[in-house]
This record gives sequence, C-alpha cells and structure tokens, in this order.
Amino acid sequence: MKCPNCGKEIADGSKFCGFCGYQLSEEEIKQGSSNGAKNVLNNITNVIKNTDKKILGIAALVVCLVIGVVVFFTTRKPTINLKDYVTVEISGADGYGRANVDFDYDQFEIDVLDAAGLSDVYYTYYNYDYDDLQYVLSSEEYTKLYNLVYAYESVDYDVDVTSGLSNGDVVTVTFTYNNDLAANAGFKFKGSDIKTTVSDLGELEAIDPFEGVTIDYQGVSPYLTATVNTDGANDVVSNYVGFSLSQSREITLGDTITLSITNYDEEDFANDYGVTFTTLSKDYVCEDASYYTKAASEITDTFLSDAKAIVEESLSDGLNLNTSSTNTKAYVSTENVTYVGYYFLYLDDFADYSTYRDREYNFLYLVYSATVKSSDDSFDDMDVYFLVGPSNITTNQSTGEISATLEAGNLMESDSLWIFGYTLQSGDKYKVLAFESLSDAKEAVNSNYGDYYTIESVDLD
Repeated sequence: MKCPNCGKEIADGSKFCGFCGYQLSEEEIKQGSSNGAKNVLNNITNVIKNTDKKILGIAALVVCLVIGVVVFFTTRKPTINLKDYVTVEISGADGYGRANVDFDYDQFEIDVLDAAGLSDVYYTYYNYDYDDLQYVLSSEEYTKLYNLVYAYESVDYDVDVTSGLSNGDVVTVTFTYNNDLAANAGFKFKGSDIKTTVSDLGELEAIDPFEGVTIDYQGVSPYLTATVNTDGANDVVSNYVGFSLSQSREITLGDTITLSITNYDEEDFANDYGVTFTTLSKDYVCEDASYYTKAASEITDTFLSDAKAIVEESLSDGLNLNTSSTNTKAYVSTENVTYVGYYFLYLDDFADYSTYRDREYNFLYLVYSATVKSSDDSFDDMDVYFLVGPSNITTNQSTGEISATLEAGNLMESDSLWIFGYTLQSGDKYKVLAFESLSDAKEAVNSNYGDYYTIESVDLD
C-alpha cells in the first residue's frame, strides 16, 4: 500500500508512515490492505488463465497453497513469549513460604530489539538522546524505535500472592502488555499465566531464644555493668538475634534485668532460618556477681590465710620504714613478728555509695606485734603493734568467694592501708612509728574511721 501523504510504498496495515510519520486513519488502513490483497489475487488469476485446463485442478490447489503461504509470511510477526523470561522460586517454611519472582529484563531487551530488527541501530546510537535520533535515523527506523520503546514499557507482571504460603498453594503470575504497540514495531507479545504449586516447604522449629543466653556482670555491686552472652545459645540466636537490656549500668545485686529481642520478625525468621520463637523477653535476677564485703563474718579462713601470708612478707621487707635515721640505735626485731587479730571496717550506709565515692568501701586491718630493741642497750625491749592489710574486699554472691588485691610490697606503701603508730623512744637516735598498746591501736582506728565506718574486731578483745 502507499502512504496517502507522501505516496511512498509502506507495509499493508501500517498505522504510521515510516518515511513521513503520517498517521493513517482506520479507513485508509483498510483501503490499503484491500488494494494489496487485490494485487496478490490479480497475479494469481493471470497464472490461472494461462494454465492448461488439464492441470486446472492441480493449479487450483497450488494457488490455494500459494495464497496461504503468501498471507502467512506477509502477516507473520516474530513472537516474544513473556513466560521465557520469568523464574519463580518458593522458599521458607510451611505456612510462611515466600514466592520470589524474577523477570530477566536484560535478555528481554536483547530479544525485543532482535525481533524488531533494531539491534544494530540501538547499539550504534546507544549514547544518543532519544530526541536526537530523529536526525540520524530514517523516518521508518525512528518510528519503529518509537513504537518499540512504548511496547517494551507496556510489559508488566503481577504475582497474586508472595508470602504466607503453605504446601499445596498455587502462585499465579499474570502479564499485561500492548500488542498494538508491539505490532507497529514489527513483533508481538504472548504471555499466558504461569501457575506454580507450592511444595517441599519444611516444618518450623519452635525454640526458646533465651536458652543458653546469660547476662555477664562486671565490676562490684552496686556499680555492676551487664553484657549479653550468647556463647551457649542456638546458632540462629547467636548469629542473627539482637538484644536490649532494661538496665546495663549501676546494677545492684538482686535487681531484675529484662532482656528483650529487638529484631524479631516472625515471617523473616521463619523463611530465612526455619524457626519461630516461643517468647521475646525474659527476666534475669542479678545473682552471680560480687558486692563489697559487709561483715567480718564473711571473711573466710582461706582468704585470711592468704592475706596474712602477704602481710607478713610485707612486714619483713618494710619494717625498716619505722626507723628514722641511718645511725639509729633502735630497730624492730623480725624474729617474733606475731599475728594478733584483725579489725574489719565497712561503710555504714551501703545503699548510698554516692556519699562515699572518695572512700574505700571496707578495710581489713591485720594486727601484728613485734619487739623494738636497742642496738646499744640504752633502753629495754618493748612490744609494739602494727596495723596493715587490704581494702575494697569483695564477696561473690553465688560462690561466697572473697577477693581483694593482695600484693607484697604494696601494702606497706599506701597510707590508706597502714596506720602509723605514735613516735616511740623520741630521742634523736630512737624513733619507731608503732602503737605501744592494743588500746592505742583501737583508739587510732576509731579516730580515723569511726565517723563513717562500722568497726568490728576479731580476737583483739
């Protein structure tokens, strides 16, 4: 058929002229198609008139076949089957399955260009703006590409259900497309529904996400800090679950801490890990932690023995600190250093530590007796008393274990761990800092600590 506007030959049934861009009316399209069919029939009629009548029957059959072939090949268009580009995958657990539908747009684009015969044009002018293509392409190519773009964009698909799937459910993918646009670009779409039956989804495992999960405490009550420990938990919990603590700082023994899961989505965990959780929070009572020892009755024989060994070593190394001159005539004999008993001191109000931030929470003062001797026999031997020991002693709530920093040497160097006695033998050559009696020692303890601490004595009365 010919274009009514420019007169050039165009394909039968064309809605647009590929040379001048003229849009044909429905009447012009029908007229042109009719004329084309008449030309084909005229040619066939001439063949029949010039054929021997003896083979007229055969010729008639041949003519019918020719007509069929001509019509078929002149009207057939390449077909793009949309089903070829879709994959449907079902995953997850029974009752929580998911349908994952993917459309291969990359291959679809390649095939559409090939069907329209525009692959070379497209890749040659790939970087051109679409509006600029009208200046480098023929009118026919530009019009065809124009229709191809809109035909491509008309294709879409819909999935009727994508989540909450159970075995036996059917997932249906339906297509929408515009074949009028595709026909003007030289091809056509085909896309019947895709139906996929769900199967082989496994059963969910119901688990307690807090099984094997513990809270670890650091520090000493009432200034404990808490962290979550998932070393003994289910692998899913260890690797993928997030937790939050209702309180993580300044925790006191006996406090209840609520541990909650922060990132649980029932459907996600069912599909991704095949599990469902029986609970999302759990209360933990702070028990397995330490507090500052509050009474002499908590001091165990084992801890006392360890403390005495360290103190006696410190006394042996440090008694020279109690002489005041390199030419002294007095010294403390280490031959008869003897343990006598101890004082245990602890803050009166353990509930309000903020008042005592600059003070030790408790003291264990071990009392030892020793003998001061004169190196020139200028005075008689005399018994004296030293007080030394650790502070900030803690007791573990669960095990009852007592602990403190016990290091030989350190105990003698800190004023807070050592009560110096009065100056005995006050002559220039005879100075020893020690207590002359147990009553003097007791008075010093009360004077230094009585306003803030409860003082208990063991074996000193």
